[in-house]
Amino acid sequence: MKSTKAKQLANIYLLTITIIGLLIFLLKVDYMVFLNQFPLIFVLTLCSALLAIYQIKLPLNGNWFSLDSAIYLSALLIYGLEVTFIVLLLTIIVEMIFNKRLVWWKHISNFAIYIIALYASFSYLAFLNVEALSNDTLGSYIITLLIYLALNTMTLCIYFAFLQGESIVKTIKLLTNDAIVTYLITLISAILVSYLLVSSQMIGLILFTIVALLISLSNRRYFKMFKELKGMQQTYQSLFDYNPDLVFMFDRNGKLTKVNDNFTNVTGYSEEYFQKKSFASIFSKEDLRLVHSTYEKVISGEPQNHFIEIIHKDGKKLKMEVTVVPMVIAESIQGIIGYAKDVTLLKETEEMLKRSEKLSVVGELAAGVAHEIRNPLTTIRGFLQMEKKEDRKAAYFQSIMIDEIDRINFIVSEFLALAKPQKLSFEKRCIVPIIEETVALTQSEANLNSVIINVNFEGEIPAINCEKNQLKQVFINILKNGMEAMPQGGNVLIKVFARNDQVVIRFIDEGVGIPEERIERIGEPFFTLKEKGMGLGMTMSFKIIEEHAGEIKIKSKVGVGTTVDVLLPIS
Repeated sequence: MKSTKAKQLANIYLLTITIIGLLIFLLKVDYMVFLNQFPLIFVLTLCSALLAIYQIKLPLNGNWFSLDSAIYLSALLIYGLEVTFIVLLLTIIVEMIFNKRLVWWKHISNFAIYIIALYASFSYLAFLNVEALSNDTLGSYIITLLIYLALNTMTLCIYFAFLQGESIVKTIKLLTNDAIVTYLITLISAILVSYLLVSSQMIGLILFTIVALLISLSNRRYFKMFKELKGMQQTYQSLFDYNPDLVFMFDRNGKLTKVNDNFTNVTGYSEEYFQKKSFASIFSKEDLRLVHSTYEKVISGEPQNHFIEIIHKDGKKLKMEVTVVPMVIAESIQGIIGYAKDVTLLKETEEMLKRSEKLSVVGELAAGVAHEIRNPLTTIRGFLQMEKKEDRKAAYFQSIMIDEIDRINFIVSEFLALAKPQKLSFEKRCIVPIIEETVALTQSEANLNSVIINVNFEGEIPAINCEKNQLKQVFINILKNGMEAMPQGGNVLIKVFARNDQVVIRFIDEGVGIPEERIERIGEPFFTLKEKGMGLGMTMSFKIIEEHAGEIKIKSKVGVGTTVDVLLPIS
């Protein structure tokens, strides 16, 4: 809304300036001058039109040389207002015909602004009664030129201030800084052309125009290259700033010189952070050697691509796919530029898929093995029971053998539980009684192992959708693991609380702990830290919790203990 209003004000202002300029022209111009001084007006128009069309742009700020303005100001001093106005009008018409891409109203507005600035300058000249350039009038003429430039600047600044909704003072500063070189060239050129007109009449003006055009043409190739380079820089800057990847640059000394906004947004580190600290501080120790070797290879001209772990500013680890290439300027490697893509979620998904794939393979294997084992077990058990009835003396040994067969049968059942997707009957239940039942079931084993189990329910615990017996199996597995990790006894604390949209069941033991490199493998089939374990208990636990749309998180420190969080959704 504000932008539309500002644009409307700017257009009203421009229309007012245009009307004032056209009125001044219509009231002050004498068309008879055109007929009386046709050769003079033709030459002035030709020279100013050639300069307006073929002059080159200045490097760095892209301003025009404004040598056509110098001709108008010189003509104003030497030939008066009427000649200057007619030359200006004809020049605008010629330029409009030549540059068809420019719309007509822009030419009219430009013409009107010139008229106002020239008329103000002429009024000052008339006030001083200056007729021709000499040592006595040079100072006054320079002041006249400055009035023209100041008025021209002010007129444009007010328009842009309206258009952009900025203050006029700020806009004047910006435009003056940008155009100061142009104004200086206009000032010097106007004085030079005036001297040429006074001393050599039209020949000096023609020579000035030819020399200016020759300089422009001889340097056109250079300025064209500069323009292309500037365009490439703008393109590069856009690619750097708006790249969806994380982009960073190093110089040859290995110092980080630039990062884009996306780098800051994803990692939390700004460009200012690396002015005080080394870039190496954001990598894990395991990746530091790889980072250094990658830099050395790239700086020698070999592009590199690696997966590297970056530590976020808040401490979490991010997995990145990093591509680093040499930064070549003028056929010399001046540094390196890197592109990183956050693949943390992708890697986690891959790990989950690998685990699911392993589980699927184990399930298929388990189904086959269980089927093959169960048949002979059933036969052996049947014969033992028959023999037990017939031979009472061997009853004791046969009972032991039957117990062992039943244990094998139980292991086979665990295999089958992995293999067959069980139909779960979810009910909305409170987790509190399930925890209490679990503790009651494991209490005798805890007493035998000198383990004290404490339970702490924090606040109100919402009900969740769950399968009671399966959750009980998970909690028993975790509790047993905790007790087995404390061979000399100790404490196990169970904390239950609600957090955001989850119920958290936290098991904290004082056991021997788990090495960090092994934590990631917990839940894999047949991976166990126990001497007599099969490595299926936690596999089943992970599977059950996944079926409940929850997750298990494990933290551990060797010699201190282990914390296992079971997170279950409330809804």
